[in-house]
Amino acid sequence: MIFQNDPSKIKDWTANELSKLPQNEDDAHEYKSSRIDKKNLKKSIRKAASGFWNSGGGLLVIGVKDNGEPDGGVSCFVGNISRRDWIDQVILDVKPQAEYAIHKIGNLNSKINIDQDGAVFLIAFGESKIGPHMAPDNVYYMRAGAHTVPAPHFITEAIYARRGLSHPALKPTFRRKPKDQRVVQLGIIALNEAPALEVKINFKNNPPIYDVISHMKEDNISPLELGVINQTNPFYMDYAVTYRDEYFDKEVICMIEYKDLVGNNIENEFRLVASEEIVPALTNTSPLDKIEKHLKRIKNKIK
Repeated sequence: MIFQNDPSKIKDWTANELSKLPQNEDDAHEYKSSRIDKKNLKKSIRKAASGFWNSGGGLLVIGVKDNGEPDGGVSCFVGNISRRDWIDQVILDVKPQAEYAIHKIGNLNSKINIDQDGAVFLIAFGESKIGPHMAPDNVYYMRAGAHTVPAPHFITEAIYARRGLSHPALKPTFRRKPKDQRVVQLGIIALNEAPALEVKINFKNNPPIYDVISHMKEDNISPLELGVINQTNPFYMDYAVTYRDEYFDKEVICMIEYKDLVGNNIENEFRLVASEEIVPALTNTSPLDKIEKHLKRIKNKIK
């Protein structure tokens, strides 16, 4: 499915794509006729949301026959609200929420069997990594061929377990060093529970690293290599001292490469500036200032 990772791609569809739908429902396509009543349609949308999200994503098409051909379409309003808003409200009852997109195709071509005041509505459900998803009837659904059925207990448990195997997400950030508030640290933290393995951190521009790292050269910063980063094991290194304004305001372009538990390679590029993420220090006294103060005290005692 082209919209499995990006449901919004369904919004590019036109009437021509409707003619390319499979002639039979399958594990990724479900069709509902224009003749379905409001109560049953609401139930079908909720079951489809749960089932597709728990099964890797899919497409629900409303206003077509069992073979995917339009059969008049459904009205664009439900009472006083738009059909799109009504669908949003229906899907909101499925917990937790994951990605989906709604798209309607009206009668812009007389050759298509869609009423002038109707439309075919498509709901694309993306692949979810936060399942399992429960419908309002307290049932977890899944796709089994062309049908949406209650998921067995072991499937539900497997979906729960899959959360821990989801793609890790790392993000660079700045913080003040806990034991020395004058020092700014650049850190790489995990945004979810999935561990990132074989992490490589590189920079497109040389950041002013305050703490000298032995395997970094002034003109060529080799990648920092770490075995694992997760929520209990973030990585931090000293970056700059806040009284050096040219360092504190310098943009860093950080490249992070890592693998998930099944060996998939993930690469991201981030741009960040320390002064935009943390507030200025309460003091801007430098180590040189402290030395000068001590020398003055010694001089005064000698006098």
